[in-house]
Amino acid sequence: MTIRVVLDTNIWVASIGWRGAAYRIREFVQAGTFTSVISLPILVEVTRVLRQYFAFSDDLAYEWYCHLGTISEIVVPLHSLEVIKADPDDNKFIECAVTGQAIYIVSQDADLLRLGQYENIKIVNVQTFLKTYQP
Repeated sequence: MTIRVVLDTNIWVASIGWRGAAYRIREFVQAGTFTSVISLPILVEVTRVLRQYFAFSDDLAYEWYCHLGTISEIVVPLHSLEVIKADPDDNKFIECAVTGQAIYIVSQDADLLRLGQYENIKIVNVQTFLKTYQP
């Protein structure tokens, strides 16, 4: 069984735009080294960010939406959570991780990283994740 991981929008976008640590994580997901767990709200946010902040065309953003949905396991969160008070929009990552039984959320988001852990789900940055689970 592979490690189940939720990747934050900032990780997906960095993996698409640059060939750094986030790109390596996406390569591992594509190779089946890790299982990416994703929800429709996360997919929608990634698509919106690609279009709004990086000027991706609708078609190219949709191609990434489809690709990320294909390489990930899509889950429908069962419960609404109110864990991150400072930025309630970040709760979608925790909801996805709980429903998808992920053991990690990988993020560069300060509010998520400050939380550090929710139940048995560790919230770590890219470097910590890759140091821990470098294949």
